[in-house]
Amino acid sequence: MNLVASGPVKPQALAGLATCAVLCMLAWLGPALGGATQSDPPLVVDELDFRDRLDRAEVRYGDRRCETWTGNRWTCGLRPWHWVGRYTGAVTHNHETQHRACIWAHPAGGKPLQIRFDAVPLGDALYGEAAILDVPREGGPVSLVVRVDERLVKTVRLHDRGKGWTAWRAPTKPGTGVVSFEISAGDPSWRHVCFTALVEPAS
Repeated sequence: MNLVASGPVKPQALAGLATCAVLCMLAWLGPALGGATQSDPPLVVDELDFRDRLDRAEVRYGDRRCETWTGNRWTCGLRPWHWVGRYTGAVTHNHETQHRACIWAHPAGGKPLQIRFDAVPLGDALYGEAAILDVPREGGPVSLVVRVDERLVKTVRLHDRGKGWTAWRAPTKPGTGVVSFEISAGDPSWRHVCFTALVEPAS
């Protein structure tokens, strides 16, 4: 096979070869020049909703791990209302019913209910809302604790039904981390808790 050109090389061909050479050189030098590599943390370009990652969560009531994912919720082999999953919660406030697509997380007595998400792409903040849903009885307060890599970043105190949805926000640094939500109540009776949680993209 004859690889030697039989005539003059066209300028367009020379320009194409030059462009290819530059691109190959940039790809080779990319890490040294500070370009993105496979080890860089994923950037959050859209809001990340933890409801969409529930199937990858680890859910525990104290030392008891919830093992069964139904496609919509984690069931835990306790009382019928002790589960964690996707739900549409309703709270009546000032004679107006406010609905949210949220995560149902009913506390139990004893150790907190923990919902843990590994390898979460983080942005500028975690944020959301939480509430005790409409129920026929009054009850005690509930705590929602948010942690990133075991570090406390937010505590939300819910006092009773009919108070509306409580907004919360916790600043974070872009990167990847372990995010956990802990729900506890001294008296968990009729404490139908639901919360939203999202990642605010990095600015």
